Amino acid sequence: MIQENDLDQAIAECMAEREPNAWTSIRLAAHFINKMVLFPDEEHQQPTQAPADTAMKYSFATDPQTPAGEITISYDSNTDFGKAIKDKPAAQIWPIIDEVMSILQTLSPQIYAAAMRHINQ
Repeated sequence: MIQENDLDQAIAECMAEREPNAWTSIRLAAHFINKMVLFPDEEHQQPTQAPADTAMKYSFATDPQTPAGEITISYDSNTDFGKAIKDKPAAQIWPIIDEVMSILQTLSPQIYAAAMRHINQ
């Protein structure tokens, strides 16, 4: 069983890489996802339902004049990943997330399934 300190160590190793490349980023993202799914932090938990008196708001809602390729990600988080993607073009981030999820599906089908259940809620 993966322990939280194992993931912390793997994250630290990726972040200490002297010459990071795309695979370093993919491994780092996979470690962060694993940690998020296996060891959820109450501070970062999303409510399962919005309060009845609030309207539904979408984080990718944009001005109708904005071309689809220029949609940026508005995500506030204190995690390294959250900080890294903030205000980046969504078209740049989604292919990376898709590749990370494909790797996760191969390396850890159970964690992949848990993440997909979480997404599909």
